[in-house]
This record gives sequence, structure tokens and C-alpha cells, in this order.
Amino acid sequence: MNRRPRGRIAALLAAALALAAIPLPAHAGPVVGGPATGTLVITKLAERGSAGDAGKGQALSEVPSVGIGGVTFTLERVPDVDLHTEQGWAKAAAYAGGIEGLDAAADIRDVLTDGGRSTLEAFSTTAPFTTGPSGTVRIEGIPVGLYLVTEVSGPSNAHLGPPFLVTLPIAHPEHPATWEYTVHVYPKNHVDWLTKTVKDSATFSGGEEFTYDLVADVPEGAQSLTISDTLDERLTFGKVTHLLTQATDGGALAETDWQGTVTHSPDGAISVTFDAATLAAQARVGVRISVSANAHGVIDNVAHYAFTLANADVLEGASNEVLTKWATLRVTKVSSADGSLLEGATFDLYTGDTHARSAYRVASGTTGTDGVAEFLVRYDDFADNGPIDDLQYWIVETSPPQGHVLDATPVPVLAETFRDGVYALTVENAPTPPFALPTIGGSRAVLPVLALMVVAGGAAWLVRSRRAHG
Repeated sequence: MNRRPRGRIAALLAAALALAAIPLPAHAGPVVGGPATGTLVITKLAERGSAGDAGKGQALSEVPSVGIGGVTFTLERVPDVDLHTEQGWAKAAAYAGGIEGLDAAADIRDVLTDGGRSTLEAFSTTAPFTTGPSGTVRIEGIPVGLYLVTEVSGPSNAHLGPPFLVTLPIAHPEHPATWEYTVHVYPKNHVDWLTKTVKDSATFSGGEEFTYDLVADVPEGAQSLTISDTLDERLTFGKVTHLLTQATDGGALAETDWQGTVTHSPDGAISVTFDAATLAAQARVGVRISVSANAHGVIDNVAHYAFTLANADVLEGASNEVLTKWATLRVTKVSSADGSLLEGATFDLYTGDTHARSAYRVASGTTGTDGVAEFLVRYDDFADNGPIDDLQYWIVETSPPQGHVLDATPVPVLAETFRDGVYALTVENAPTPPFALPTIGGSRAVLPVLALMVVAGGAAWLVRSRRAHG
């Protein structure tokens, strides 16, 4: 919150009080007679599309959205605002933004702070003021005055709305000389009806499966729900593995094997539908799907939902976006003698400490005629849709190319080698020296050994022959 100097605020209030000499519209005139108290009815709604028209304080015959239950408000009276006087209405106008530079409720606490202590007067005949399942709370017995209404808590999927000011009573919109002592307000909140999470931290190699969870909060009276997700072409769909349910708000999310129907089209679109009976028994429902990466890149994903409500209206929208990040590890094998590309070198890819028992072999690969072996790996610094401490990848040669010496020294894959979605790594092999013993299980030194045996045998025969004729 931006805090203005108190001197400037005092000047604004002084200017507001000076307006008392200016005739005010009929709806801002003094409250004469009538009850000493009023009623405030708050109906908290989910935001849908545009903001809609400004409220007029009257009950709506048709509520334009879904109510949000479990939202708690505080109600505080702004002191020294006497709506029985024109001076009081002038002061209320200043608080409500009638004076340029005063930002309505956003500045109220700045204005009404004295030595660090708020002078707002809490109204608490019954507390807390929390909306019921339909999103409505009714607060009665409120003395005539100007009030600051503040949203202090709500469901985990609902974003808190800004504070707002309201007078009790309020002028009738069509008959300004008539006061309404029951005031209806319909503040809106943005609601995350569908939440998506990705779990890929235990997956390191392309082709290995990881999961997305798609969980929807069920609005009151929902008759059906369809959750759909169109996968990026760099992802391969596995299956819907689990049904996710939560019977009460704040309870545990239960996982059971999926038994329902899944619609899966060739373009990667997946959809599942829940009926009214399932929705009526749950506060949240959803599914877990398994996928695997088939190409590198930063892969974003957003799912969509569509609720059919009791009045046949449709509540639809999108989930939050999640990311999974994949790279290609390109290992090029060359001869240390002449730099030629070497075919047939086999590598194991590990993650973790290759010198410890915790090392995990991710994949194996062999260089082709171009001397290259490629591995599809998850980024070393990003998992579960967020940054992580750098993961260490290693490669270890397990079989050398023809005519070259095995080098089983673990080689780290360094973050500095990453560019355009590729970790590039070049590994050299020394040629096999002449008359070297063969590698275990190999036969590459057999011919030189046989040649030596033939030469030695011939020399022995020649010596024996000379002795025989000697």
C-alpha cells in the first residue's frame, strides 16, 4: 500500500468538509427519521468474464454467477461520519473517492490510523460473518453509518477481494428520496475452479512416465463436469490412472483406480466427465493422467473445465499453467589420434553421485555412424513446475568403439554446455596400442598373438632340424 503524508490526507479531508456548503444531490442528503439500524446482505460470487454493472444495493432476481461459501468478512464503522447531516455525507464522499487523490477504501486505513492504531470501530454483534454454501451472509442490526467491509479469509481456490465501503441506509435507485435499510452487495472473486499440478521430479529420461493431476472444486448445485486437456505433441499420453476425490473442504484427497470412460482423440485431446451424483458427494473431484516426453523443449500445459449448473447455465474456464522442461543430451565420440567420429561406443547415463550407491542409471545409448549418441533428459535445474537445486547427470562408457581403449571414467554433464535445448558433450578415446591384450570377452588381439606363436614354432622346428642333421 502506498502511504501518503498525513498532512496531505488532512488537507483532503478538510476540503471534503468544505463541501458541506455545496448543495448535495437528494440521494446524498441527510437521513431523516427511519430506523436506527439496517441490514447488510453480502453475496460472494465467482468472477465470470467482464466485471458487470455496478451494484445498486437491491436484491437481484437472478444472480449472475456461482456463489462462494466459506468467505469471512469483517465489518468496521468509519468514525465521525454522521449520515443524519450533510457534513457527514460530504465526509463519506471524500472517503469513497469523491475528492481527487483519495483512493476510496485503499486509503481508509491510512486516514484512520492514529499513532499506529486504527480508529475504525469493529461491528461484532455476531462474528464471524461467513458466507454459507450459496455464498450469502446476512448481517442485521447495523447502526446507520459508513462501513468498511474487508474480506479476511476464504476457500483456498478463491482469491481475496479488495475492501469496499458501503453506507447504511442507501438511497433507492429510482426513488432517491426513499431510503433502503436492507442493502445487498455482490462482490466478486476470481476462483481457480480447476487446479493442475505436474509431478516429474522422479522422471529423468524421455519415455519414462510422469503425471498430471487435474482437480476441480465443485460449485453448489453442479449437474455435470467435463475436464479436458489437449497435450502438446512433444508429450505422449499414457492413461488415466486414478480418480481423485475429496469429500469435504480441507479434507484429504483420496486416490482410487480409475474405472470411468476416457475420450482420447488423435490430436492429443483427452476428456473425462463426472455426473451429478458424483459431484453431489464431493467437494473436489479430478483425475491423474500419465504422460511421457518424446522431444525436447519447454512444454506448457493448461487444462479446461465446463460445469453445467442447476439452471442449465455453463461455468467454464481454464486451469493454471504448468511447465515440464526437457533437453537433448548429445554425446559425440571422437578418436584422440585424429579426431575422427567413432561408431559403436556405448554409454550409460546416470543421475546422482556415480561414486555412491545412490547413483541411478537413467538410460543407455550407443553412438551411430555419425559418432553421436543422444538421450532425452529432464532439465537439471527444474522439476515439479519450479526451480530445484541443480541435478547432476553423468555418462559412463561401458563398451569402446572398435580399435579403441575403454575409458570408464565418469564424465559430468555441465550446465555450461546447455544451448538451444541441447547439452553437448564430446568424449575422446585413445586407439588400442599394438599387441595390446584384448578387452574382456574380445578377440581383437588374437591375430597378433597367433602370429607370434607361428614365428616361435617355426624357430623351434628349425633348431631341431639342424640338430638332427648335425
